[in-house]
Amino acid sequence: MRLQDYLRPAMSLENWRKLLRIAFERLENTEFLVRESYRVRDGNLEIDRQHLRIEGQFTDDMPNPMSTEQQRPLIQKLMRAYKLAASEMAMVQEEYRTGSNWGGYLKSTRKDFYDAMSEASVEKLSVLLNNFCRNCMSTGILGGEPGFLQFKNATACRALVHDFRAWLYSVGDFDAWRNLGMPPIGNPYGYNVAGLLVNNNSFYNDYRAFLCSGLVDDVEQPIVAEIGGGYGGFGYALLQRNGAKTYVNFDIPENLIVSSYYLSMAFPKKRILLYENRGVTLDRETLRQYDVILMPNFMVPALADLAVDIFVNTISFSEMEYATIAAYCRQIERTCKKYFYCENLADAPRGYKGFPESVFPGIRGFKTVTVSPSRWAHFDLYSASHIYMERLLVRKEETARAE
Repeated sequence: MRLQDYLRPAMSLENWRKLLRIAFERLENTEFLVRESYRVRDGNLEIDRQHLRIEGQFTDDMPNPMSTEQQRPLIQKLMRAYKLAASEMAMVQEEYRTGSNWGGYLKSTRKDFYDAMSEASVEKLSVLLNNFCRNCMSTGILGGEPGFLQFKNATACRALVHDFRAWLYSVGDFDAWRNLGMPPIGNPYGYNVAGLLVNNNSFYNDYRAFLCSGLVDDVEQPIVAEIGGGYGGFGYALLQRNGAKTYVNFDIPENLIVSSYYLSMAFPKKRILLYENRGVTLDRETLRQYDVILMPNFMVPALADLAVDIFVNTISFSEMEYATIAAYCRQIERTCKKYFYCENLADAPRGYKGFPESVFPGIRGFKTVTVSPSRWAHFDLYSASHIYMERLLVRKEETARAE
């Protein structure tokens, strides 16, 4: 048989279409997010495919669900909490003060915010928070205006497809895609996936919420605390999944005001505690009185011993001063009852001061359960700038019994 006679059936138009369709769906798909499920029938593998259509970008302004006037009492509360925390920052221990990386970055990028606060302008602060996803309020935590403009001018969505696959393989539940939509708070932007606004951060945050929820699914009224919660994305995902009785976020005041706005707007009926004074003791009884607790970073020492079930830190320890990393590790050692989940730099950063996770101080009484390179497109082994490591630690049984 001649070679072309052998190949002719395989080269039929229908077979070529099938091969091209599979290649499109699996490798270079910029129109669909695809999930394959498998079953064996009569000894043969059968494949079913489900599709989520990527219908373009959400870049137009997104109306806020509450009017400016309706938000006014909340904005005033956030302004008071920020001013109190900022005024006390200069008096706290050195290791809890804002480090050189963030300190310089904030001064160079958030002039409009500092102007609004110095003028005590509720109106200006309201405008900034209503649009934080696209302005200076989200620099360093969601990309700010440069991040929005870069997204707006992008034509490919390979990172979205990559992160969707990483999320799906990790979560294992295609129907959970409905968790990925961002609420219309802060004028968000992202891809239109089957009518939902999905940002790459959606995948990171929902996976982390899925992981933490599973770790404490046998704990009655679990408490999850985070250091450096950014704009509030993980907290939002965790609460959406009902993964904790109480979510606690510790962050520097300039970022805390953003997550406080985001979570307060997203969950107006939840019991939320904002910063009021340094005298509060954050024991388990107090923590469980609230759904969300939002505290400046220097309040971590106010946590009682073994007060939280999981501590989380992602994409921030490496940017801090070494003394600050060490202080937080001591606090996690003292206050964390079960798990510490973190994702931080694998290598020394280039262009700024920072520390890879391999030089972090050890957390006594804990052992590593899993460690691997990050699964996300901007942080994995193929990243051109930042490679991160995911690590899950668990408190050793003997130290838990001793406590």
